[in-house]
Amino acid sequence: MKHLKSFSLFESRSLVDSTDPYSIVEVSPQSMPEELTNTWDSAVAYWEETKEELGLESSDKVEILPDEVIYSTQGKVDMSIVDNMSDEQYSEGDIVIADYNGKKWIFDGHHRVIRDRKAGRPSMVYILDEDNVDFINHIIYGEGDEDY
Repeated sequence: MKHLKSFSLFESRSLVDSTDPYSIVEVSPQSMPEELTNTWDSAVAYWEETKEELGLESSDKVEILPDEVIYSTQGKVDMSIVDNMSDEQYSEGDIVIADYNGKKWIFDGHHRVIRDRKAGRPSMVYILDEDNVDFINHIIYGEGDEDY
C-alpha cells in the first residue's frame, strides 16, 4: 500500500486555518450525531471491509459539486499534501461521505476533496445513506434494536 509523502516535524506545513473556503464546514466532534461514530470508524479504519459488506463498487460513486457544503470534525488540512498529491496517489484512496439527517459528513478523503475543489472539479465519492449507517451500526457493530 502506498502512502502520501510523509513529512518530518521540522518541515514547514501549509495548514489551512479553516476548510471553509472549500465549503467544508468544521464542527466540533460533539456536534456529529452519535449514530455516525461507527460509520466514521468503518470509513477510516475498516473501509475495504465495510465496502465489501455494503456491496459497494466503484460504479456506486456519485458526483459532489465543488460548492456543495460538507461537514467535518477536521478543520485543518496540510496543503502541502494537497498540492503535492499525484494523480496516482489521488486514485489510491476513496472519498467517503455519510448523508445523514440532511447533512453530508466527510469521513475520509479530505485532501482529495480539497484538491478537486481547488481545481474547480467535482469529486467522485461514496455516499453512505441512513440505511447504510443503520446497517453499519446494527449488523457490523451489533448495536441498536433487535428488529434489524
